[in-house]
Amino acid sequence: MSLKSRKLENLAENIVCKKPYILWTSFWNYLATSLFHYCCIIDNYEPTINNVIKKVSKNVKDGSYLINIWSNVWRYAIWLAVEYWYDVIAFEPNPKTFHNLQINTLLSDMDGKVELFNIWLWDENWELSFDTWNNCDWMAHIIEDNNINSYWKSMQEWTIIKIPVNKFDDLWIERDKIERTRLIIMDVEWFEYHALKGMEKLLKEFKDINIIVEIREWHKDKEKTIDYMKSLWYKVKAIDKDNRLFSK
Repeated sequence: MSLKSRKLENLAENIVCKKPYILWTSFWNYLATSLFHYCCIIDNYEPTINNVIKKVSKNVKDGSYLINIWSNVWRYAIWLAVEYWYDVIAFEPNPKTFHNLQINTLLSDMDGKVELFNIWLWDENWELSFDTWNNCDWMAHIIEDNNINSYWKSMQEWTIIKIPVNKFDDLWIERDKIERTRLIIMDVEWFEYHALKGMEKLLKEFKDINIIVEIREWHKDKEKTIDYMKSLWYKVKAIDKDNRLFSK
């Protein structure tokens, strides 16, 4: 976070004390669940990735599709629907975050261009349990063996949520939308390989597409994920140390 953003956040924290905030920006109308998110917007958060997105979207035609996997409350789904006239298929697993994403599409008059799914994408179909922190709509932990840390449980700050988990290839998405998809943006916090594996059929069929994936430099599945995409004849380019551009 830049010095400019920190100053903006400190200033705003001293003025506004209640959440959420509806912030009217030059980009779109935005329901913010944190001032950090808003400061990121106006301070050009992740400029390197944003520049790559602008470059690959430069010649996109109206009616082209973006698939945004783990879209959070706005990030790329709404911005690109507004800025580049993408039609968007967006996936956000956290129900609380998903609710705010729905509100943001309405505030931005983009509900007719953004199709939302409240599911988790994986390489098999099942049901996931994870716990979310009640004071933050994006913080969540997968529950393993149905156990919850006794400390957090005693603090009563976490809520258990069950959500459907699906393979992208098994979803009923119109063929025409797939054929018009020109960009996929994926930020799934260390589950990149499994999410991509679950869309293998379509990854093989996509043409003229760019895929931006966050793959942490130190993640154990980094090379496995990159090798998998290469096996499907995708070219790979490092955007920075934690993000890759796959193109075809």
